[in-house]
Amino acid sequence: MLPTIMWPKSFPRQVRPWTGLLALLCLIAISGCQLQFGSNPLVIQPFEFPETLLPDQSYTFGFVVTARATKAPVAATPIHALLTLNDGTVLQLFNGETDAQGQITFTHKTAYRQPGGIAKLSIQAQSKTGFGEFRADVELLPSLLILPRQLPAQIAPGSQTPIVLQIYDLVNQKPVANVPVQAQLTLADDEVLARLQGQSNDRGEVELMLNLPTDLRLRPVQLVIDAQSPIGEGHIERKLTVVAPVTIRRLNTPESVFAGSQVTYTVRIDDNINRVPAAFSAVQVYLSGGDYAWGTPILDDQADANGIITFTFTAPNTTFANSLYLDLRAQAFEGSATYAHQIDVIPTLALSLIGLAERVTPGSSSALHLRVWDNRAAAPAQNAALTIDIQDNNGAFQQRFEGITDAAGSFTFRLELPANVDNDWLNLTVNATTTQATGAANFGVVVKSGHHLLITTDKPVYQPGQTIHTRLLVLDSVSNRPLAEQNAQLAIYDARGNTLIERTLTTSAYGVASADLELDRLATSGNYQINVAMDGSY
Repeated sequence: MLPTIMWPKSFPRQVRPWTGLLALLCLIAISGCQLQFGSNPLVIQPFEFPETLLPDQSYTFGFVVTARATKAPVAATPIHALLTLNDGTVLQLFNGETDAQGQITFTHKTAYRQPGGIAKLSIQAQSKTGFGEFRADVELLPSLLILPRQLPAQIAPGSQTPIVLQIYDLVNQKPVANVPVQAQLTLADDEVLARLQGQSNDRGEVELMLNLPTDLRLRPVQLVIDAQSPIGEGHIERKLTVVAPVTIRRLNTPESVFAGSQVTYTVRIDDNINRVPAAFSAVQVYLSGGDYAWGTPILDDQADANGIITFTFTAPNTTFANSLYLDLRAQAFEGSATYAHQIDVIPTLALSLIGLAERVTPGSSSALHLRVWDNRAAAPAQNAALTIDIQDNNGAFQQRFEGITDAAGSFTFRLELPANVDNDWLNLTVNATTTQATGAANFGVVVKSGHHLLITTDKPVYQPGQTIHTRLLVLDSVSNRPLAEQNAQLAIYDARGNTLIERTLTTSAYGVASADLELDRLATSGNYQINVAMDGSY
């Protein structure tokens, strides 16, 4: 429902014609109403609509025309129907008029030699109340169907690939004999790789042999097949993928293993030319990473009669996260194949350090919590023996902690830094040992003095002749404690960049320092800048 518009008494009577419309649209937008522009007054809906058309058949299309506003049927409405192919060829043109119920039907007779494809159906209605339109696609089934009975999705270089097809007459619902069939294998740039010809037998079947060159690169190709007979034509297209003559298929190939565990690996060697397993293929396996050095195979054997080979190896007993690189090589009569795989080696014990900041200050004290987790048991590592060695880069500080984890796999210790360790880097090396596994981790932290600076003035705006009272607060950047006896270089600049004052300030016991600047009575107006510099401040 549209909102009621109440014009105020003071609203001028003489207005432009579009002013009232603009006001109406504004009120409609505010009240939440919606206007629909461009909707046809007439709606055409199908009540009988065949979506697929067979050759040499009659089909009835039925539609009802209603008014969009009232949803009532619209009688005596002229109707124009047009059925065309994608290339614009007109299959049928129909003109009529809706009956008293707003309905109209028309019949389409498909051709005996009907080409396959998609037809476009357009219905238009025009009455005194407005216009309506309906559009839809209709699938035209061809007179001849080419049914793939044997058509692989993958082909291999140097292979002989049989293609078996059946030619089927949709009109008479039976296979068709003696139909010439042509096939063409092309690349994406339309380069022809092979041309094939054949003729269907009494069962409507035709077998084509696709001989592929041995130097064919691994890439997608397209197979186009055409059949032509007195009753019609058939056409299909298929995308094929060129694969290697021999491939290695993963059957059991873990992505990650625990350190020190036994790893089982299973692959199958496939002969893609003959489409069978490559039985008794020679297989070599190389490993690198951890305790394994590249160059000597860990396996030199052959696959079984099913082309399958299974082998085991021991993952490196590393205390840090690591990776193994596996290289598998297979040699069959039809060709060779290689396969590379990366395996992540997960340490059995995972160590994490809680409470260690990115930066600590000289003389600070930090409580740190070390947590040891058993990845294989998926539980905390209880009663793990720990050694924690801490050393700075300059060799001025060394400290060791030893302990046992509790039931939660945790151990707490306190890091006390002397005041003379500054501008340095601390290395924390942690080793953990249980009855079944070992683990290690390295952590690091920066040791550096640091300050937080807070600059305040007694007010934000000054007039010439007034005094700027500046106050500086210096805090430790880690503990936020006031820092006494700290020197700070203060500078104040006017709006033109002229230096008004430069002074060295020393903080009090509460980390506070102050300075005053009396402005000249002819001081330049604008934004003034206060800079404070301290070593290690930010």
